[in-house]
Amino acid sequence: MIIKRKRSVRPNPFEGAADIYLTKNKIAVTKVKEEKSNNVNKTTVKTKYYERNDANKRSLRKVQAEVRRGRNGDRYEKI
Repeated sequence: MIIKRKRSVRPNPFEGAADIYLTKNKIAVTKVKEEKSNNVNKTTVKTKYYERNDANKRSLRKVQAEVRRGRNGDRYEKI
């Protein structure tokens, strides 16, 4: 009897992102998390950088087709 194991799939890191932009060698993803404890709202902003490899580009393409170049740039690059 052979039992097949389910392969764990990495969740898409680009879903639910507040801001996504491209740097020279990385893909920057900014996520905003809001917590409420003891009637105090706390907002946490975190930026995480991912490699610009084919697997991450495919995941990014599922979320959005064009991504901004640079932190404050106005040019967009098609993924």
